[in-house]
Amino acid sequence: GAVELYHNGVKQLETRSDGLQVDGTVRLPADNSKLLFGAGLDLEIYHSGTHSIIKDAGTGNLQIAGSLVQITNAAISASGLVFNEGGSLELYHNGTKKFETTSTGASLSGNLSIDANVIHNGDTDTMLSFAGSNQVDIVCGGNTMGSFTTNGLSLGVNKRLDILDASGERSGTINNS
Repeated sequence: GAVELYHNGVKQLETRSDGLQVDGTVRLPADNSKLLFGAGLDLEIYHSGTHSIIKDAGTGNLQIAGSLVQITNAAISASGLVFNEGGSLELYHNGTKKFETTSTGASLSGNLSIDANVIHNGDTDTMLSFAGSNQVDIVCGGNTMGSFTTNGLSLGVNKRLDILDASGERSGTINNS
C-alpha cells in the first residue's frame, strides 16, 4: 500500500504504484548533489557551487521540446533565444530581437561584423571578400571583378562595369582594359 509523509498536518510525500509523489519543494542543499534520471542515471541536474547544470551524461541527445521554448535571463524578464513551433528561431541581445529565421531565409536587425568572407553556398570561389582594411572585393569564379575602397570602386583587370537603367537595360559601360 501507499506510504504518506506529513509535515504539520500537510501531506508532503506519498508512495504510489507508479512511483513517488512530492507535494512541495525538493531541496538538495549541498553543492554537487544531483537529481539523476534514467536506467543508466545519465541525465543529471545539479548545482556545482558555481554553475547550474543540466547534463546528458549518456548516449542520445538532450532534447528540449515545447510549442514555444524560451531561454531567458535569470529574472525571466527578457528573452535570449526563442524557438517557435513550426516557425522562427529568434535571437535577442539585451531583450531586443537581433536575428530571426523566416520562411524565406533570415532577418537581421543591426550590424553584422565579419572577419573573413561571405561565400555563396556551394560556390566557394564566388564571394564578397574583406581583403584588407577599408576594402571589399567582389570575387566571381575566383577572379576579382572589382574592389570597393575608401577611394571608390576599382575594376579588376580587363573587367567592365555595366550601368543599368531602372528597367535593367544597359545605359552605359565603363571598361578597364
